[in-house]
Amino acid sequence: MKSPLALLFALCSLHTIQAQHDTLAGQHIRQVVVTGQFAPTDARAAVTPVRILSRERIERMGANNLEQLLRQELNLRIGQDMVLGSSLAVQGLAGQNVKILVDGVPVVGRTNGNIDLGQLNLANIERVEIIEGPASVFYGTDALAGVVNLISRRGQAEQFKIGLTSQYEQLGERSLQANAGLNLGQRWLLQASGGYDEFVGFDTSATERDQLWNPKRQHYAEAMLRYMFAGDHFLRLKTAFFNETVENLGEIRRPQFKPYAFDESYLTLRRDVALLHEGTVFKNFYWNNALGLNFFRREKEALRTELETASQSPIFGEQDTSRITSAMLRSVIASKNPAQRWQWLAGVDTRFDRAFGQRIRDSLSQTPGESTLADIAFIGSLRWLPTDRTTIESGLRAAWNSRYRGAIVPSLNLRQRISHDIDLRASVARGFRSPDLKELFLYFVDASHYVIGNANLRPERSDNVQLNLSWEKPTHRLAPRLQVNGFWNHIRDKIELYEFV
Repeated sequence: MKSPLALLFALCSLHTIQAQHDTLAGQHIRQVVVTGQFAPTDARAAVTPVRILSRERIERMGANNLEQLLRQELNLRIGQDMVLGSSLAVQGLAGQNVKILVDGVPVVGRTNGNIDLGQLNLANIERVEIIEGPASVFYGTDALAGVVNLISRRGQAEQFKIGLTSQYEQLGERSLQANAGLNLGQRWLLQASGGYDEFVGFDTSATERDQLWNPKRQHYAEAMLRYMFAGDHFLRLKTAFFNETVENLGEIRRPQFKPYAFDESYLTLRRDVALLHEGTVFKNFYWNNALGLNFFRREKEALRTELETASQSPIFGEQDTSRITSAMLRSVIASKNPAQRWQWLAGVDTRFDRAFGQRIRDSLSQTPGESTLADIAFIGSLRWLPTDRTTIESGLRAAWNSRYRGAIVPSLNLRQRISHDIDLRASVARGFRSPDLKELFLYFVDASHYVIGNANLRPERSDNVQLNLSWEKPTHRLAPRLQVNGFWNHIRDKIELYEFV
């Protein structure tokens, strides 16, 4: 929780007088969602209930990253590790059962099965959309418990815009974020953002060298070039960079005679490139395409520090480097006219992962310390509107995987509009989670660890039933909203660490 004595500074919001006619700049006026939908849809008309955290809310909370934003959210549980960072649990399921996306592109690089939410900055995020419950039909593996999709800014009303935000807290958390945007005529938009976050560490004892909460430094930057053409078509080319260093200082040993300590440093690097396209084709169909390349690297450096001489030497056998590269391509075409009684969606979703590390032992790989996994899936969905108040949607995902038997994943959703302000939504869906390359081929054996992957693992499968009743008064000045949600979840072939005694 943020300190009550935190000082928040919002600086520099400069705009030119001349504005461009950017059709994407005003879309935040209405609550539009894209996660798990056929096409951009009004939130109240969505078949699947989607929670929206707007940019206004992000700024009001002073949240710099996804962890800070989700701390106060109901039904979401945030875990914290001093070295591995934060984790997210949805409907009681955490780790790899929750899929994290940025503009529909999966975030890779899990430590202990979790994506560290503190590594996902919100400098250029317009809103965050959350689906609770299986979304495996649309997003495949890891979406067994839910999906969190970060949506970047796509438009800008001003010809030129620049902003700077600084934050300082008495417990030692400091941040600086900057963003800028330039409209290059009517079709081109260039945006860039970046920042620096630092946490100096914290412990209840001021004399201890090893701290309960470890020091952490982050640097990040992102750039986006958008081109609009043929009416509502637009292309976005995005690139992002992230760097984090966590210092885990050890306790002082032999303090009276040549004192020393065992220190650890953890370096995380992320490089992401994405090419995104969407627009209307054949007048009544919405076409969405995403091509993403993700690079993740994590290095552990273990050192013996001689405190009298301030010299350091590596500890043999304690260094470790792991790398993951991932490429994905998704192409989906769907009916766009919400007034049609019958609507459909069809698409293909492919992914290729490659893992590197001295602890990867894949007997099928020709390169030591390397393993690969490929997945190809076909998506189909049919939506029927028997009345103006009722929507029934069925979906199916059929996947082939290079490591295990493919999965068939169905879903069935119902939305019933009881009155102008009350909606009832129900769903029966199957979720699945494929074991990752570490779970299949990790070999981590030393004096204090004995962890061996299992190449015979099968995907986790779940059956989920969910009921949601919502009341919302959108015409009211405060837009009050009340939701009652219940679910039942049954998981088979759960993948866990098993201890042999």
